[in-house]
Amino acid sequence: MNRVVYRAYIKGVLRAESPFLTCGIEHLWDSETDLVFLRDNEGKPFLPGSSLAGALRDVFDGAVGVEEMFGTDSRKMQSASQQNNSRQSCLITYDCFLSAGCEPSFETRDGIRLKNDNKVTDDNAKYDYEIVERGAEFDFKLELVARDNNHREVLFKLLNSLVREMREGIHLGIKTNRGLGLFELENPEICEICGEDAYKKYVDFDWDTSDFTAFDVSEIAKRDHLAGKRRKEWNIGISFPATVLIRNYEGKDVSMLTSKNEPVIPGTSWGGLFRHEARRILSELCPDADKVNTMMEEMFGTSAEDSNKTAHENKKASKVAFSDAVIKGGTKFKQTNVKIDRFTQGAADIALFDQRVVAGGKTTLTIRYHEEWMKSLLSLVLADLNDGLIAIGGQTSIGRGLCRLENFKPGGYEALYEKITQKEEASQ
Repeated sequence: MNRVVYRAYIKGVLRAESPFLTCGIEHLWDSETDLVFLRDNEGKPFLPGSSLAGALRDVFDGAVGVEEMFGTDSRKMQSASQQNNSRQSCLITYDCFLSAGCEPSFETRDGIRLKNDNKVTDDNAKYDYEIVERGAEFDFKLELVARDNNHREVLFKLLNSLVREMREGIHLGIKTNRGLGLFELENPEICEICGEDAYKKYVDFDWDTSDFTAFDVSEIAKRDHLAGKRRKEWNIGISFPATVLIRNYEGKDVSMLTSKNEPVIPGTSWGGLFRHEARRILSELCPDADKVNTMMEEMFGTSAEDSNKTAHENKKASKVAFSDAVIKGGTKFKQTNVKIDRFTQGAADIALFDQRVVAGGKTTLTIRYHEEWMKSLLSLVLADLNDGLIAIGGQTSIGRGLCRLENFKPGGYEALYEKITQKEEASQ
């Protein structure tokens, strides 16, 4: 008889540490944006439990106990025998709805796709998407059901690891490799149901009134934990000696993109800059174009140009992630510009517009990566950024977007050389 031998309920608050987006289509026909946020029947954003379960499983994909915790991966159930031996998930994830009193703010961001050769926008490649600003809070609920004492210790270790991972930060939604969707779990509490009076506790259980205790003092928290599939992180301090402009259009006027009224350089801008410069550097180091394309796809994922040509199962996600970089201490000011008629040298008709830019300030860019050769290539791009050979944002041809890196020491390129050498030897 497959009886329940242990049950635990965990609750807390998931707080958004960066803007985020979970896509929905129910309001697409009456929306002014290309990607709209998923909303409940009251029009409020929420985090679906399926997204949470997928993100948690991905963190520990391949680790001991994942099959017992999350059930058998459907992609592995191809034969009848595999289906007969499949396992149900022991973890129940609930939809996360807004916490009481939380009033999130929505913003719209622009997205573009640039050509690899000349950094010009591709035709029909501009779009916009809706985000919820950082600071939004959601009620988090999780349930663990154990039906086998033999797997109980493994489940405890994995559950402890999951809670630790969420407290340090987990990514949900889309564009998580480009600065969106970072959440942290705050004040987790647990209610354990086991022992002689387990049935009564289960019948009388209520998320609001049952006896919850801090997770840190529970028996599960005292267990060992598993090593996650966390990427390596690199935090880089950046200062701006001149002006910066990440365009955000307001009619005919242009303003600096902001997050919670603070100027911000989104992860999408960093990702585009690093991808373009990394391709240029690799093309100089390696004359084999196919080899360059293979390395770029391995590092930055399948490009938008190749997306329609590549089967879904063969597409690759980016193994390098860039955070949003909020600029602190900068001075925001407005510039009035006018377009000049190149024939008369006078002001063109209806061509007066304002620009709001940021001068000075500092920020921190967080880069997550998988392998050391990727860090070597990123280091080359950062060296060019520090030397002023490339710049971030718009109007870089007139001196905007220059960066100075703090405590940056170039070097350590052996891993990249070894990666290129290995590929050259494999191709011979």
